Amino acid sequence: MKKFLLGLLVIVLVVAVGGFAVLGGSKKADVEWTEADFESYLAKGNITFSKDRASVEDIVTGNYRTVGSVRVDTTVSNAEITAILNKAAKDTGLLRDIRVKFRDDGRVEASAVIGSDLSMVYSRYPEAKKYESYLNTLKGKSVYMVGTLERVGNKKFEAYTEKAYVGLLPLPVDQTNDYLERVGTEINNIIGGMSGFSAEAFSFDSNGLYFKGTVPKEIKGTPWQ
Repeated sequence: MKKFLLGLLVIVLVVAVGGFAVLGGSKKADVEWTEADFESYLAKGNITFSKDRASVEDIVTGNYRTVGSVRVDTTVSNAEITAILNKAAKDTGLLRDIRVKFRDDGRVEASAVIGSDLSMVYSRYPEAKKYESYLNTLKGKSVYMVGTLERVGNKKFEAYTEKAYVGLLPLPVDQTNDYLERVGTEINNIIGGMSGFSAEAFSFDSNGLYFKGTVPKEIKGTPWQ
């Protein structure tokens, strides 16, 4: 997985360095959230959100453990799912201002701002250190994607990116999908091994995401290995 993530970084860097003048702009998913959206999400899922919770970064990298399981049969709005993603992100994490917007045409929009602390990248993938001077130019820049997302099994999902941008610069979609497919395989492997998670039904439109199944009652973070 390391070499695939590094390859994706190289794609981003080539585009970014080649068109640095327009990186100041950004494309973002049009979603706003409030504390009420966050509380509503927790209530719908009967989920515990503790101080030692796993962050988005912990879950993506597999550094977490689950506690218990609860049944869920509900729809969460764009604002609610955006709220939980931002609450679960570390204050000094890799991504901030995460936004997710489900649409009526079967597409999902997602955007995030690259944070100022890239230490997680270097600690997990030491090879990225040689790109540090270039990666530093991406701090504070927005990443935006539009694509499809579907359930193909109780613990397996497939996604395809149709558009991807860093700032206002488009990324080469074919190459981006090639790398994201491999990253997606790793994420599916994580979901496959997540105790307490099972998606019996999964669909979405502009009203939000409908999910029926089970989710962990709590997901706790674990120290970096």
